[in-house]
Amino acid sequence: MELDKQDLERLLANDLLVIMQEETAEAFVRKEWDGKAWPPRKHEDGIGSLMLRSGALRRSITVEADGNQVVINSSTLYAHIHNEGGVVQVPVTTKMRKYFWAMYKSTKDPKYKALAITKRTQLTIRIPKRQFAGVTRHTRKKWRESVDLRLKSLDLIGVIKAKIR
Repeated sequence: MELDKQDLERLLANDLLVIMQEETAEAFVRKEWDGKAWPPRKHEDGIGSLMLRSGALRRSITVEADGNQVVINSSTLYAHIHNEGGVVQVPVTTKMRKYFWAMYKSTKDPKYKALAITKRTQLTIRIPKRQFAGVTRHTRKKWRESVDLRLKSLDLIGVIKAKIR
């Protein structure tokens, strides 16, 4: 089988795509990335896992092979902040204050009263890193195995060894 460099790169990128799709899906099941567990929620409410609650994030993730590279995308606005972690500044609006007063009146929970009467004009929310996409040691190992299998199946290893001699 005659392959040029671009065909080989495309095949190898597709192999990597499959590996990365599997790892991304597994991250949501195991709730960890590269052997590091996702940090627990600050306030557990018993409804279920934060990252799986609606499933929108998991369903929005697409992995595409584009030439000789693999691109991971998500249509959700919050995917990046969950994958990388970070800080979000949220302005406190009049509508929010009305909501907090209504919640305080119905629940008598003092946290809602505190949010309703706060003098702050913005809230700072720290979102911990809960990575679900990227390249890990496992990705590299599986990809090396895949490359070896691909080269053996195309009998390129014999060709390369012959050229080295």
